[in-house]
Amino acid sequence: MAVEPKEVARPAGAEPHLPPYQGLGPPTLPRYREPPRPLHQLIDQETRFADVTWRQGSKGAMTSRFAVLEVRPSGKQATRTAQERAGGRGRWDGVLPLRTLLVEQPEEASQPTGY
Repeated sequence: MAVEPKEVARPAGAEPHLPPYQGLGPPTLPRYREPPRPLHQLIDQETRFADVTWRQGSKGAMTSRFAVLEVRPSGKQATRTAQERAGGRGRWDGVLPLRTLLVEQPEEASQPTGY
């Protein structure tokens, strides 16, 4: 499935923390210290792209450059789904699921063109 580059996520290594309960209102929920970023901002100089040829087309080999990127989707829908799978908002441990994306960036492109 393709996703838009404007979708937000956190790096795979992001860990939630549980702020101390202040005694007023409902118990606090785990949260991440850094805000989510658009997918294109998670690509850095250390991201390794590899040339992949997947088949022969009518005009020659179909080739592009791809990288594997592990992220934790952090949009409203992803958070809601993670809470529902945990049995509700109060039972959720705050950890967003880890997902693997293929990122395409052709040789001539300065930014990734597909996720």
